[in-house]
Amino acid sequence: MFEFAIALPILLIIFAGGWELARGLWTYEILNKGVRDAARYLARVDDPAAAGNQTMALRLVLSGDIDLDEPPRIDYQKVNVTMGTRTFDNSAALYRSKDGGTGDIDVVQVRADMTFDAPLLGFLRLPSPIVFSVANEERHIGD
Repeated sequence: MFEFAIALPILLIIFAGGWELARGLWTYEILNKGVRDAARYLARVDDPAAAGNQTMALRLVLSGDIDLDEPPRIDYQKVNVTMGTRTFDNSAALYRSKDGGTGDIDVVQVRADMTFDAPLLGFLRLPSPIVFSVANEERHIGD
């Protein structure tokens, strides 16, 4: 009984740390998959800057589906999502553009920053909240 009383706090710390680590990795992976899906979606639409398309991409980040009935998988109040496009200079003709020539190539960018609270890891003196940042780029090919 005495040995168990000494070992119990150490076991609880290990259990709490493992629990928070697993929860953090699960949340990061959900965010990563949502950002990847949103970038892929915006790369396929004709106008990635259109408000309707960006709303659908935001739904993909938060719930994994563009369906309105799907509940968010992550806390949307803790996520900041930015979407945009940039142009890749292809004057050296490294890649073929949409028209098959050497024109500039458009790239869609999606980035999400999420604050993750891990109260059980406070004993390890880790910064709280932890900020997860995920970004993805896809070549815009249109529909």
